[in-house]
Amino acid sequence: MTAPHRTTGWEYFITKQNWDPNAPLARSSFELQPFCSRTDGGQMPSFEVSIDCNVPYRTGYQVILGVWTIYDTGNAFYQVIDANMKP
Repeated sequence: MTAPHRTTGWEYFITKQNWDPNAPLARSSFELQPFCSRTDGGQMPSFEVSIDCNVPYRTGYQVILGVWTIYDTGNAFYQVIDANMKP
């Protein structure tokens, strides 16, 4: 990290198996519950953060959304990655 912040936590979401990749990406494209999360309770993270997650079974093109929630503001950082899931 180039600028660590006191952290509430981290959450990771994945698109639903039958989402439409040709439609605009929306919150409704993702599962409601995170498949992985970690609570940091306001602690300052180190400059490298590693979180082990078990990614749910999916096939085909999927998107994974990571949310880093900052503790002392109403802000969060969002990052998405494209994933080609093979059975």
